[in-house]
Amino acid sequence: MDIHIWYTLLSAKYGAIMGARARLGEIRSIEMVHKRFESFPEAFVKNLVSPQSTD
Repeated sequence: MDIHIWYTLLSAKYGAIMGARARLGEIRSIEMVHKRFESFPEAFVKNLVSPQSTD
């Protein structure tokens, strides 16, 4: 059971480092946070809601 916990922690740390190196999801200012929150609903509908449900 302990090996699962250590694997989860190690893979999360490795993934965080790789994501930081690739600059994934990087937000440099509070204004960027506001812009992301404003564009989130449109992106959600575009990518996750089926066109049939909007009729």
